[in-house]
Amino acid sequence: MKLSHRDFIFESNDFENMCKFIIQDNTKRKEHFIWHIGRIVDWKYCLHDTKRFFPGNFNKAAHLWFNGFQELIGFVISEGMNNEFTVFLKDEYRLFYSDLLDWVLQEWDNKYETLVTQSVEGQPRAG
Repeated sequence: MKLSHRDFIFESNDFENMCKFIIQDNTKRKEHFIWHIGRIVDWKYCLHDTKRFFPGNFNKAAHLWFNGFQELIGFVISEGMNNEFTVFLKDEYRLFYSDLLDWVLQEWDNKYETLVTQSVEGQPRAG
């Protein structure tokens, strides 16, 4: 299966697709999720973080993966536009988790002394 990936595009429908993804993901995971719709909305519209005043910064904070039909199947996001990241991936594409993680290590590991991620109790192990 061929996947494609690219940086988040502020002027596109990427944010809407990420919101839909989060809602669908939360429906499946019930209480075992880290992000919710309010958190992703805050990621884009948070007014107290000056990094978010500049749309060009968003392409450095999220990277999206698509299947052959250009459907969003996963993404990597940094909430604070820093060394903390979260990987989202549809369950049926779980075998590509290492590809997303490899991208994080290749693109973000050299920018920070450490990388940090989080999971919740009961979250299935990925990778």
